Amino acid sequence: MYKLSIIIPVYNMSQYLNRCLESLENQTIFGELEVIIVNDGSTDNSLAICENFKKRHNNVKLFTKENGGVCSARNYGLDRATSDFICFLDSDDYVDYKYYEFLFNLMTVEDYDIAIAGLSFDYDGNLKRNRKGISIKLNDNLSILKAFLSGKIISSNMTDKIFKSKIAKNIAFVEGKRVGEDMYYIYNYLKEVTSANIDTNYRGYFYYQNSSSTMHSKKYEAFYDTVDLSKRMVDDYKEGDELYKYAEAHFIHECCKYKEYCFNINNTSQDFTDKMKYVNDKIRKYNLLRACGYLSHRQFIGLFLMKYFPNIYKRIMS
Repeated sequence: MYKLSIIIPVYNMSQYLNRCLESLENQTIFGELEVIIVNDGSTDNSLAICENFKKRHNNVKLFTKENGGVCSARNYGLDRATSDFICFLDSDDYVDYKYYEFLFNLMTVEDYDIAIAGLSFDYDGNLKRNRKGISIKLNDNLSILKAFLSGKIISSNMTDKIFKSKIAKNIAFVEGKRVGEDMYYIYNYLKEVTSANIDTNYRGYFYYQNSSSTMHSKKYEAFYDTVDLSKRMVDDYKEGDELYKYAEAHFIHECCKYKEYCFNINNTSQDFTDKMKYVNDKIRKYNLLRACGYLSHRQFIGLFLMKYFPNIYKRIMS
């Protein structure tokens, strides 16, 4: 029985795949990992690279399926994972040599439902942390959901976390969505947990930023997925519920992000116009004071600028 299953969706990533797999191969607990590679219908040399990697290691499982997107590939991997714990690794990213040992120990030092480490953004070798490092333990469901919905402690990244299989395998990624699927999966997972161990001082995951990545190549329609998925989170609560204002503020933040993505798009289609009208209306009607205490400091400033001074927001972001 392996300690930990690592699920890696692969689609046309031959340029970065060797670096990713080599960093995995160098893990201090590599022999105790179940590596599940899901080739999602790649048309480049990715499959050959994966086959060569599998030949060298008995703990590597390689599956090939028709292209269905990252959500489909992750669901496919979840169904085939056999360990008690699960992590996700993107095929254009890479990890520090002790990353999975750190996550595993963070999870199992006590019986936590989720553990979270830190990550760094890699801009062609220039590493930048994504947020200030913290070390904290949360021991009730309400605190955990607040930490996520507020964006103050728990991020929407899949790859800086370790999950319990018995919970993770009962939750599916929403297929057909191209952006925000991580956010919604984590939210649904966190609804089921009562303990979290978080130490983001160690940033052993390197999230590679390149202009050809899936996030950079999305069309404006895809970024509306985050608005739709975050609205589903609001709909989980009644207006008097303690978490309602957290979910509402999170939704408004996603509306701001969508508007930011669309700033430089010259599109007059009715679909685009309707979506922009919807998010503008939600931002305009939202009482800024309702966000106090429910968003991070940075998110609150962004909302303030987007609501009252969108042109200044645009200049700052550019």
